[in-house]
Amino acid sequence: MLETYPAFRQFYHNAHDGTGENEAGAKVAPPPAPATVTSEEQAEAAAALQAALRQDLLARILRNPPAFFERVIATLLVAMGYGGSLPTLPRP
Repeated sequence: MLETYPAFRQFYHNAHDGTGENEAGAKVAPPPAPATVTSEEQAEAAAALQAALRQDLLARILRNPPAFFERVIATLLVAMGYGGSLPTLPRP
């Protein structure tokens, strides 16, 4: 179905050729093949990403009013299966 769109066909074929174009139309070389990564390096990278995500999430929550935080927690609890439903939550 996506093959009917010329832009997708171009993207798909460029991705499989190992060549591509950025949004400005300039040719982009494929990234270099990664060197062997140890499990310790993977664990360190995962921990760094998790810490960055934690900081970003906290910053986003603190920028919003308390009602936003309440809705986030209620949505999380509903998603975890602790009863209730989203339509019964008060709107901000």
